[in-house]
Amino acid sequence: MTPLLINEAQMLQWVAAFFWPFVRIGGMLMTAPIFGSKATSVRVRLISSLILTLVIAPLVPVPAMPELFSSAWFLILVTQLGIGVIMGFVLQMVFESVVMAGELIALGMGLSFAQLADPLRGVSTGVLGQFFLLLATLLFLAMHGHLAIVTSLVESFRLMPVGSLTLSVDSALLIVEFGGRMYLSALQIALPAVISLLLVNMAFGVISRAAPTLNPIAVGFPITLTLGYLVLQFTLSPLSDGFSAMLERGWQLISTILGG
Repeated sequence: MTPLLINEAQMLQWVAAFFWPFVRIGGMLMTAPIFGSKATSVRVRLISSLILTLVIAPLVPVPAMPELFSSAWFLILVTQLGIGVIMGFVLQMVFESVVMAGELIALGMGLSFAQLADPLRGVSTGVLGQFFLLLATLLFLAMHGHLAIVTSLVESFRLMPVGSLTLSVDSALLIVEFGGRMYLSALQIALPAVISLLLVNMAFGVISRAAPTLNPIAVGFPITLTLGYLVLQFTLSPLSDGFSAMLERGWQLISTILGG
């Protein structure tokens, strides 16, 4: 019986078939919404990356393995990690825009002082910002965003195979422009509530000038807070459509960066 001989080149080729997809997948799960949150432990993130690698790697063409620890090897490593981080970061900006919309509304309502420990982001967030973030997370799961992440990972290996170095300065400029659009979208979501609360605060300013003995804080704060909750009901209605539109722009930007 002839023994099965496996040389070093074959072993490196088998390792490359799983290692490079694992680096890109791990980079995306490190920064993607939900998967990259502080509430998700590193162990869960690592196991998820391994499982996705075992599923996706057979669908990816096996790249040529450069010399181990050479300059070309490190260049491919940084590129694959960068691609995954960029994909997750683009989606994370969508969620941060929703949080910003909640913070803008809370500032007009007088709730900016109410801070809570956010387990998803690992920082202190305003109560309305965290509420908007939870709504965005539920909408993301309801729209099968977690499955779309897996689909985009598979598509990324088709559009930008391992070893192709097509990331350029234009990609960075697109990300910066996308960030500006996301903050503009956040302002559009919060604008009706912000304008309404601004008019109320201006009215109390006029009243305080006409009646100096009236305490605007004791009278104005409960009214502003009550009106803010009423306006918030009308703000939550278009939140789903706005978040869906922002998320769609995020997927389109990822496809554009990858060359789709």
